[in-house]
Amino acid sequence: MERRRFLKLFGLIPLIPFMKAPVPAPAEKRRILLAEFFIAGFQFHEGMNSGVFKTLKEGEALVLRREPDNQHDSLAIAIFTQDEHKLGYVPRACNYSPALVADQDVRLCAGIAAVDQKAKPWERVLVSLWQEV
Repeated sequence: MERRRFLKLFGLIPLIPFMKAPVPAPAEKRRILLAEFFIAGFQFHEGMNSGVFKTLKEGEALVLRREPDNQHDSLAIAIFTQDEHKLGYVPRACNYSPALVADQDVRLCAGIAAVDQKAKPWERVLVSLWQEV
């Protein structure tokens, strides 16, 4: 039986304008993993400074900045710590899609997936890059 008819049976039709539709619960944000990689150029930037490297922890959020004017790669995305220490770049092999997404003003997120002090310098920090939807 439809709602209007049911209410009419009990003489409740005048109450219909005052009845509110249920408000849907806010949807939880989902993470779409775009890439996982080691930081390109890590050995040439501030991450190799012992004072900076010691502060890097698994799960730490990172800051991404597009560098469309980069002379080596127009799709470059630089990676920084929250304290503005430059760690390097998203590798060229992984930066095409994230750069296009970032150029559409879609917010990308990144975080440290793993830190290995004993690894080769270019494999010390593994980063996860995702988009929240």
